[in-house]
Amino acid sequence: MLFGVLFAVEEISDKLQLLADKIEKQFKLNEEQNQFVRSKLYYLADAAKRQPRRDWEHIFIAVVINIAFQLALEPTKAQQFWQLVKSVVGCFIHFIGS
Repeated sequence: MLFGVLFAVEEISDKLQLLADKIEKQFKLNEEQNQFVRSKLYYLADAAKRQPRRDWEHIFIAVVINIAFQLALEPTKAQQFWQLVKSVVGCFIHFIGS
C-alpha cells in the first residue's frame, strides 16, 4: 500500500465514498452529476492503490477542482464544497487541513 502506516487504501476509499454521499446530499445532485462525481472519486480511490502519496495528493486536488468546475458551483457553493472536502478528507491530505 503506497500510503503507508498512516492511512490504508481502504480507509481512503471509504472516506471518498462518504464524500460522494455527502456531496450528493448537500448539493442535491441530479443523476448525471452524481455519476460524474462518483466516477471521479472512484478514480481517486483506485489511483491510491498505485500512485505514491505526493503524486496522489496532486491528482486529488486536480480532481476536486474539476468536480467543482463541472458542477458549475457559484462562489458560495464552491466554498461550502471545499469545506465539505476538507472536513471529510482533510485528515489524509496534509496540506489542506481538516
